Amino acid sequence: MSGRRRIAIVGAGLGGLTAAVALGRIGVEATVYEKAPDPQAHGGALWLWANAVNALAAVGLADRVVAAGTVVRGYEIKTWRGRLLWRFPVDRLRRDYEVPVLFVSRGDLVRILTAELDRRRLHYGARCRGFEETGAGVVPLFDETGGSPAPFDGLLGADGLHSAIRRQLLGDRPARAAGQVAWTGIAETDSRLWRLPPGEMVTYVGHGIRFTAGTADLERPGRERRVFWYSTENRSRGDRIIHPGELADLYREYQPAIAAVVERTDHPIRFPVRDRSPTARWGQGAVSLVGDAAHPSAPDIAQGACQSIEGAVVAARWLRRIDDVAEAFRAYERERMPRTARIVASSRLMNTFMRADLPGMNLVRNLGIRLAMPAWMINEYRFILDYDPGRELE
Repeated sequence: MSGRRRIAIVGAGLGGLTAAVALGRIGVEATVYEKAPDPQAHGGALWLWANAVNALAAVGLADRVVAAGTVVRGYEIKTWRGRLLWRFPVDRLRRDYEVPVLFVSRGDLVRILTAELDRRRLHYGARCRGFEETGAGVVPLFDETGGSPAPFDGLLGADGLHSAIRRQLLGDRPARAAGQVAWTGIAETDSRLWRLPPGEMVTYVGHGIRFTAGTADLERPGRERRVFWYSTENRSRGDRIIHPGELADLYREYQPAIAAVVERTDHPIRFPVRDRSPTARWGQGAVSLVGDAAHPSAPDIAQGACQSIEGAVVAARWLRRIDDVAEAFRAYERERMPRTARIVASSRLMNTFMRADLPGMNLVRNLGIRLAMPAWMINEYRFILDYDPGRELE
């Protein structure tokens, strides 16, 4: 292929931004189109496992992300009454793979990625409705009038769960609803209200509700804790929680500290939990998908963001190896599809298991966490972490 290759990326989430950075590292010109009017540098916390940190290392950003985040030292699962069911051996896995496990705010990660890109190639307020393949290349199509850009050599759909690019490629089948509503947010508090020390995470499981939180230090004086949290409530409870005050009231019954954290959160985000079953293909010609546009999963094993970052780097690796964009995308898909299919299935299994909402089911779940989950979870994370997404990118 003569000249510098040009790739359009639809979506400026973590997958799209990481893809743009990775493509820039290998000399491919990436242009990003995002429907939101400005950078989406907000949201809750991300749990980044070693596979995602390794992918960020391949594009030279791991040190900055580690500096912005907090190293996870421990993770416990407890009942609402505080009885320990299992402590996940995070430290052991971190030592084995010699890469830290982190939690970091989504906003910080978006800012780090965006700072690496040429702002002239970041277009906000551009709502893509599909694409057109011509003899000259691939043209993304936008809602607004005024024409479309010149053809690109390829296009990556990184536009999330409701991807317009996916819809054109694979049809308009709805995502699978997991029967849960989730909340996520970041609160600032102090050690008198939230006693979990920095670097520690905990999940409380109850009757159809669940709360996971991790604690970070704050450098400025005053409030000593930053709490990253994520909550789910089964729709079978009536889906009655519609604003943060109601969520806080629900948790006040079980753990007053959780209610205090929710009340101290500015603008928590509420969304339904959804995923998609694996498909037989992701793309056609010089068009493919990355991140949630390709393989959205339930968040229960903390791999959604990790797999978006990982996949973006792998796509760039294949474009580095193979000049023909369509051929490179098919190679990328062959590598990624079996792996992400297993992770989607594992996330769905964990979601189903953890969402027990009847007394008898709660007892079975708690027993399973103590006796069966340790071996299964360690095996799944070994599978996840034994993979190096960034090899040969440098």
